[in-house]
Amino acid sequence: MNNQQKAQWNKESDTWYEYVRAEYLKEEEQLKNIPDEYRIYNKLFKETLETGLPEHNQWDHEISIIKGGEPAFHKLYNLTEPQLQTLCEYIDDMLAKGYIRLSTSSAGYPVIFVPKKNGKLRLVVDYRQLNKIIRKDRTPLPLITELRDRLWGKRWFTALDLKGAYNLIRIKEGDEWKTVFRTKFGLYEYLVMPFGLTNTPVTF
Repeated sequence: MNNQQKAQWNKESDTWYEYVRAEYLKEEEQLKNIPDEYRIYNKLFKETLETGLPEHNQWDHEISIIKGGEPAFHKLYNLTEPQLQTLCEYIDDMLAKGYIRLSTSSAGYPVIFVPKKNGKLRLVVDYRQLNKIIRKDRTPLPLITELRDRLWGKRWFTALDLKGAYNLIRIKEGDEWKTVFRTKFGLYEYLVMPFGLTNTPVTF
């Protein structure tokens, strides 16, 4: 190793050390706000989620089509420039995480956007026509009125936002093509459970 290579190696080592040190200090600062008994769950308090395609298991979401039904190909909706920009960002992000993939499906459903409370846009696949031909899972869900009555007289309430929780559930192998959404940039199918499909709350 010559002097120039040594200098470059030392520079890169110093940069890496500074990065690791900054991350360590950031984590230490975060731990100060977490009670001792909960610090073993430090990962749950991270600002960014650890992502990765989950493994298939017995809880995979199945899309069962009624007799005579067939997922169809539907026309695109007009999108504004801000919506197209958000769509590009969504596709890039979901591809990077492995949650979607390019598709050659014979079906295809358009996307629309709804505004979030923070002013950003939320992508929604219009699965209304698909939902009409999906066999409904009649597993009963809790009654909101009953849950509300059980809270009567209580003093403490906790709200929990399970961010990205649907992305932890895989689509049953072989059913991915039914989830395809259409864009001007191509067809994409979900490998994880998307919002808007019939029966997804039951699976979750």
